[in-house]
Amino acid sequence: MYFSAFPGPALLRSFCAVLSSMLMATENFKVREILLMVTGWAVTLMVIMSCAGLYARKYREGALLLVVAAALAFVFFRRRKLVLILSGLSWVLVNAGITFPFHPSLLLISA
Repeated sequence: MYFSAFPGPALLRSFCAVLSSMLMATENFKVREILLMVTGWAVTLMVIMSCAGLYARKYREGALLLVVAAALAFVFFRRRKLVLILSGLSWVLVNAGITFPFHPSLLLISA
């Protein structure tokens, strides 16, 4: 009776199949592509932090982060603007959620 609460072998096999398919999906990327995406996420995070710093009247910190983000974007994404936009949007949507642009607090700020 107690052992029936544990997942059976079919559930374990399906979990292993899903896990192996997720690992195989990451094998398709090259190291260069992964580093480029991480750099895009870092640029997006720096832009968000600079906007928050400027809003909190920390002008030196906000300007420094904005300059560093612009320099990284210029160096790594000079000819890949679409990659920068997509990596930035993916980072924001994964971490903040797809409903973030329509959150009521943002609508009240704009009013």
